[in-house]
Amino acid sequence: MTTEITGDEDQSNKLSTELTVEQKFKLKVYSDETQSLSAEEAQILLIEMVRRNMIKDNVIKHLINHHDGEVHRF
Repeated sequence: MTTEITGDEDQSNKLSTELTVEQKFKLKVYSDETQSLSAEEAQILLIEMVRRNMIKDNVIKHLINHHDGEVHRF
């Protein structure tokens, strides 16, 4: 599945929402490794992952907003 970034541009300008083979492999390894976690350990891990994802979102927004000295608002 792909999501278009802009209107009528060619395939090379589409954002892929599919995982790569390497990402699928890493996800499987991660899934296998987390099977033995307790509920409390899983909750701690989930909260940490959400926190890190929020930080990543902040970094991406900062980079987009300050690209080439231009400021863009969402």
